[in-house]
Amino acid sequence: PVEIAALPGDEPANWGGVRIHGVDRAGCQTGERDALCVHAAQPRVRIEYLRLLQAGNGRAALQLYQVGPGARIDHLEIAASASNGLEVHGGRANLKHLLLTHNVGDQLVWQDGWRGTIQHGLFTSGAASTGQVLRGRNHSVDHDATPRSRPTLANLTMVGQGTGSAILLEQGSGLLLYNSIVSAFGTCFDIDDAATAALQSGTPQDIAMFDVVLNCTEALADDDEAGGFDYGYATTHSSGVHELDPQLDQNFVATSAALPAPAGRLNLNPVGDAARYLDDRAGHWGAVSGAEHGWYLGWSGVGVLLSPECDGKGTLVDDYRYPFWVSVTQPAGWATRIELDYKVCRLPASISEDLELTRYTGADKQVNADGYVVVTESGAPYGVPGEVTWMHLPVPTIWLLDGVVTVGDGAAELVGTEEVSTLKADPVELTLQPGTLVMAAERGGLHITRGGRLRIRGEPMLEQEHCSAADAFSRRCRAATTGPVSIFGVPDEGLPMLSPAYLQADRIIRITGTYAAYAPLGGLGSAPWQGITVDGFARNNQCEEAATAAAGSRVCNIAGELGQHGGYDDDHANLEVRNLYMTGGLLRFNSVAGTVEGLSYHAGRYADEQVGEVAVLALDGGTTNLREVLIDLSGVGDSRKPGTLIAWNHGYRGNLQYIYGASMQVADGGESLVQAHGRNYFVPLVRGANGDPGHEDDLPRSLPTIVNLSLRTHETEQASGQMTAAVDSSLIELARGSGLHLYHSVMGATDGDGRISDYCFKLDDGAAARLSAGELLVSQLAATCQALSDDAALSASLGAGSGVDNTYAGSAGAVFAEDSEQDYLGQMQVNRLYDRPYPRQQVVDDYGVVMLEVSASPTADMAFLQLTDYLGTLDYWNKP
Repeated sequence: PVEIAALPGDEPANWGGVRIHGVDRAGCQTGERDALCVHAAQPRVRIEYLRLLQAGNGRAALQLYQVGPGARIDHLEIAASASNGLEVHGGRANLKHLLLTHNVGDQLVWQDGWRGTIQHGLFTSGAASTGQVLRGRNHSVDHDATPRSRPTLANLTMVGQGTGSAILLEQGSGLLLYNSIVSAFGTCFDIDDAATAALQSGTPQDIAMFDVVLNCTEALADDDEAGGFDYGYATTHSSGVHELDPQLDQNFVATSAALPAPAGRLNLNPVGDAARYLDDRAGHWGAVSGAEHGWYLGWSGVGVLLSPECDGKGTLVDDYRYPFWVSVTQPAGWATRIELDYKVCRLPASISEDLELTRYTGADKQVNADGYVVVTESGAPYGVPGEVTWMHLPVPTIWLLDGVVTVGDGAAELVGTEEVSTLKADPVELTLQPGTLVMAAERGGLHITRGGRLRIRGEPMLEQEHCSAADAFSRRCRAATTGPVSIFGVPDEGLPMLSPAYLQADRIIRITGTYAAYAPLGGLGSAPWQGITVDGFARNNQCEEAATAAAGSRVCNIAGELGQHGGYDDDHANLEVRNLYMTGGLLRFNSVAGTVEGLSYHAGRYADEQVGEVAVLALDGGTTNLREVLIDLSGVGDSRKPGTLIAWNHGYRGNLQYIYGASMQVADGGESLVQAHGRNYFVPLVRGANGDPGHEDDLPRSLPTIVNLSLRTHETEQASGQMTAAVDSSLIELARGSGLHLYHSVMGATDGDGRISDYCFKLDDGAAARLSAGELLVSQLAATCQALSDDAALSASLGAGSGVDNTYAGSAGAVFAEDSEQDYLGQMQVNRLYDRPYPRQQVVDDYGVVMLEVSASPTADMAFLQLTDYLGTLDYWNKP
């Protein structure tokens, strides 16, 4: 589709939408045939697959003025307008497949004699919507002006938030409504003005409902206009209206058994000439006849065609094929190979109800006692007469993020504390169970709004019970029903999808009863994708009174890349991650409270805006705690990658433990270099800030507590394999007011890693004051840098901390040495792919057993941090 929307980072509703003027004046509708009327009937306007997003700067997102019947408007979505969605002023414009979603004002309003049609429309109100779904007017002064507004609307589904009014007809407007559903509003129908009410009893009727379901708190407005009732009493009590719950499913399909069967064809006799623009065969309730007819699928931000093979949670797509072969041998002696495919299920663009994703769906969940899917076929498909029964391993489902998938209705600005309380009380939860596979199309991603919550519940890979100790880590002994959750970009064409052990996961063979089980997928061939963004309600020093306001006492709105974030509640957690294996993409946690326990991140391919001064993991405010995190960019042979591994800003105060970061810094690629003061600088691997320029001392201050950090890097030039360029480098940069408490860590290079970094720490002018105030502290650090920091005086002060030793650069030039064989998230150590080196033996001997002591840190969370007696990520006292 074509999309017109506010630019990322701009305030929504800063653009005024689209206005189209035609010449279908009143006389053209009453028989005039002059040149202008002929012109009005011609196809001068053609709109197909258009999305108008975030408009409404004082006017509707789309305005049609006297647009004639020749216009073709088909597959149009108008969403998140700060004003009305669609306004039609006169004319006879006809529209098909119309989506009006979460616009603040009226979703659809017409006046001044519109007599066109709409067929197949899905109109939904959002939490911020204040107007009607349908608001019809004729003329504000002369209610009986001609031609009279009287559109014909067919096959609409209108869904509200449980409050407000759905349909208001006033100032003499008519309406013919066919085969439609009105659900979840305070009031379904309201007629104002006597001239409007009279249209219910005319011949022919200009207000009538034919097979319409009303499911609201009250079908009729509580007005005393005609015998103690609203003017609309006659319409809502006509034979074509049914008051009942249609029981709409996630596809907006009515599922209630109490629904009467609608007429097979629409009776369009009352419509007149406009009937030719309607399909009278659409004799079904609402916008869609069934899940298989989701006309909004694949181009809009609403709806999804839900497939049984996807457990009714996504759409089965065939755009991506990842086949593999299963070898089958029968007792009779014949053998063959059968090709299977991973199922790819596309997730909806918007998730508004709790959703749980699993590794297997559909028939692949039905396994026998040995864990195999049993298939019975007849008709001699393999040259064997009679019935053939064979077995295969269950085939995992790959869940597709085809664009940015949004979870929860919390991306917009919030006005009152009541809205905050409502979103926090019942967030929309997306849960990924162990072993789930998620693939993101190019530019795809996942956005958890303030009204959502993300739960990733991966598990370590475990041995099969029947495996012996000798082959406990062999590729035949990996359980297929467990493991980390994998999220990755689309693999390059022709590139096999690799497991962490370099198993060919797309050629899984059954051999004498044992098998190589499925492992996390991904690899360097993964196409660029956006990543995971989580927006929360935790404190962020960009909010007013961020450090002092009580939770729930006020509202904060900070415009992020995808939605609003910020608040005053560090106890509202909307992020829970365990054992996530991620290839490519970026992680953005904005004002988030939550936990990450087990993240294995590896390089994919990156878009232009994802390289250089960009962080893999960005923590903007909040208190997210992270443990067991591996971010490895060392295998990327060029600099087209993020330059920073972890960055924080705006009052981030979380805890990080067991963090392993590695990156190759390439001098001749350019993307990871910054130029300042006539020199080149590598982008630091870890970067901390407290605020934007001029806000360096905003509170709460950024002050994370980092424990057991292993930070490994080396500098090189891609062309020569050596480092000769004059490039300044640092491992950790603290700028613009950030504090830091760092304990039990190891930073530097491994033997043979090339030139070591110039500075372990790059500090700003305020670092001395933060050091004096106890907001900057380094304890038990073994490092190998040319100097501890870029400030000689501060180097001495930092070096005076307990157990800070940067002398390892002078001897072997390395602080890391022996490769470990420790699994990470239960993933095997093969071909150095996941090797996390131990500190060199000299470090172990020098420090001995040293117990963690973090009592000086004001942000240390001892309910989260674990007590250790070693430096760096790995326990060298208990090697496997």
